[in-house]
Amino acid sequence: MMNDIPNDFYTLRQRIDQSTHNGEIIQIIQEIAQFISSDNADSEAYDLLADAFQASQRFTRKNPTSGEHIIIEYLLPYLEQDRDVPEKASYAITRLRECLVQLGRNSIRVLVGH
Repeated sequence: MMNDIPNDFYTLRQRIDQSTHNGEIIQIIQEIAQFISSDNADSEAYDLLADAFQASQRFTRKNPTSGEHIIIEYLLPYLEQDRDVPEKASYAITRLRECLVQLGRNSIRVLVGH
């Protein structure tokens, strides 16, 4: 299985880029979570996670409720555990925080009509 990880990451990155709705992004986030939960999680898995959350912004701009769901169910748990992640994941955690800010801004813009 370890030999397939780079190939799996490549496939996941392609799927992120080709996704067309939040359901696909959520499924990808769940798959990436399996790599992150392993004892020797690769920093690329954290980068993929940040990429997936950034991609979700495309689908939540007009529907803040779906963005809210993704933030609460999938993004916040990673931000809550930021002290317990390996050092190699700290940059990705920073990117996840930026995703949270951007998703929040998108939601506010929609709610106030801008």
